[in-house]
Amino acid sequence: MPRQDRDVSREKRGKKEAQKARSRAAVQKSDSEQETDLEDEEYDSDYSDAGLIDAVKKGIKRLVVRRAETEPPGNLVYENTSTPRGLAMIIENYEFDNLPRRDGSQADFDKMCQLLRGLGYRIGSRRNVTARDMMQFMDEFAVRPEHEAAHSAMCVVMTHGEYDLLYGTDGRTVNLHKFVAKLNSRNCPNLKGKAKIFVIQACRGRKFFFSIVF
Repeated sequence: MPRQDRDVSREKRGKKEAQKARSRAAVQKSDSEQETDLEDEEYDSDYSDAGLIDAVKKGIKRLVVRRAETEPPGNLVYENTSTPRGLAMIIENYEFDNLPRRDGSQADFDKMCQLLRGLGYRIGSRRNVTARDMMQFMDEFAVRPEHEAAHSAMCVVMTHGEYDLLYGTDGRTVNLHKFVAKLNSRNCPNLKGKAKIFVIQACRGRKFFFSIVF
């Protein structure tokens, strides 16, 4: 190639390189102007690549905005501000036909009543009832009209039990899952979408725990 042609080609390449450099400088300037609100932030000095730092800044900014826009909706939290909060049913069995007496149960019953009243619940109680009556009382509790205005309901059972069974005073058992289902949306539509709290004080097996008194 003649020397003159080589000089022309070299000059063209120089112009192209200069144009690319100006384009890169313009892009960096534009990014810098867009991120002026983050200039005061401190970042790890190990990141020497300006483009990477800008990408991190933009990512942080998007993350903060997205987090602010995705607060948990109110339907993930049960509202429980009604007065009264709701109805509470306590079933306490302490005397049985063929099972040991549950001594000390009276103290638990009194403390539970005190707690529930303090939490704003209206209490109804049944004591020393058969397995059949336990289910019947839950049927009656499920159709109480007060549930419609209430925000929640509580059911406390104190009795003998096994893994998923509750004992009536007659020695017959109630299936725990069927007992709880008495307050599902089908059986108790007035409590649909509301908090239904069950507290079960009953053994879940036949092994004994020997307590230590200090």
